[in-house]
Amino acid sequence: MGSTQRFNYTFLGDAGNLAARLEGINKQFGTFILISQFTRDLAGDDYAFRKIARVAVVGRKEPVCVYEPMAHEAWRAGEPVFAAFAEALDRFEKGDFAGALTILEPLAATDPVAESYRRKCEDLRRQPPPGGRASGS
Repeated sequence: MGSTQRFNYTFLGDAGNLAARLEGINKQFGTFILISQFTRDLAGDDYAFRKIARVAVVGRKEPVCVYEPMAHEAWRAGEPVFAAFAEALDRFEKGDFAGALTILEPLAATDPVAESYRRKCEDLRRQPPPGGRASGS
C-alpha cells in the first residue's frame, strides 16, 4: 500500500485478519503453526492435524476451529498423547473442566498445548464461566 516513494506490504480482509489472529494465539498454546478449518480442508491428506481450539474472531459470528498441522511421522510418534488430548478437549468444550484436568495433568509436562489447557481448567474450576459448569469442583 502507498505510493512509489513510500509503501508498505500489508494485507486486508477476512483471511488476513484470521491469519493474524492465528499467528498471535500460537504463543498462548506453545505451537508454531496453526491453521483454520478452511486450510485444513484444502490440505487434504498431505498432513496430519491436531485440533487445538475453537477461537472467536472479530467480525465472525461463529468460532473458528484451528488445527496444528504436522507430518504423518510426527503424528504417529505422538498419537497416544494426541488421542488423550482430543478426549480432554472434548470434555473441556462440554464444560467438564474437572474431567479434562484429569486427562491433561499427566500430558502437561511434555505437551505445551495440554499445559495451556491444564491452566485454563484450573482457573475455570475456581471461577466457572457464567452459565457454564465446573464438574467436580
